[in-house]
Amino acid sequence: MQTRINRNGLEEVQERFVEDNVSAYAKLDSLLEFKRELFGEEEVRVELEEVGYDISQIDISQYQTFHRSNSNAERWLSTLIDTGKLTVGGHEHWSSGSKERGARGGSIVKKMRYNIISIFSDLGLGRPKVDINYATRTLEISEEVSEVLGDIRDQVYALQRNGAARI
Repeated sequence: MQTRINRNGLEEVQERFVEDNVSAYAKLDSLLEFKRELFGEEEVRVELEEVGYDISQIDISQYQTFHRSNSNAERWLSTLIDTGKLTVGGHEHWSSGSKERGARGGSIVKKMRYNIISIFSDLGLGRPKVDINYATRTLEISEEVSEVLGDIRDQVYALQRNGAARI
C-alpha cells in the first residue's frame, strides 16, 4: 500500500531526513556504508593464515581478470590491488588487440567485480566487499580484500608461468 505525503508531510520528511543526513552522507564512503547497513551487506575480513585454499584445484581459465595474456587485464588488476580502486575510461576495451569484441567502459568494471566475487566464492573465502561507482566507472575494494586478491593473483600468475594452468 502506498501512502501519499501531503505538502506539509513532504516538507517534514525533507527537514527530518534529507537535511539531517546530507552532511552524514556527503562523501561516497559514507553513502556506501549506509547502503551496506540498509541491505545487510557485511565486509569480508579474511586473514590469509586462517584460511587455507588451493588455487590449483579451480579452473582459473574462467576468470578473465587473471589472464596474464591480456595486458589490459593484467594492468587493471595490478592497479586495483595496489591502490584499492580502478577507474576505466568510457572507450577502453577489454581486448587490447580488437576493438570489435569484449567489454568496454563500465562493463569492464562489472566483469572484474564478477570475476573477483566468483573466485573468492570458489575458494571458499566468502563474498568480498567490491563496490562500483557507475557514474565514474570506478571499482573499489577494501585493504583486506586487496591483500587476499594480491595473493590470489600471485598464485594464479605463478601457475600460468609454470605451465600448470592453460589460458
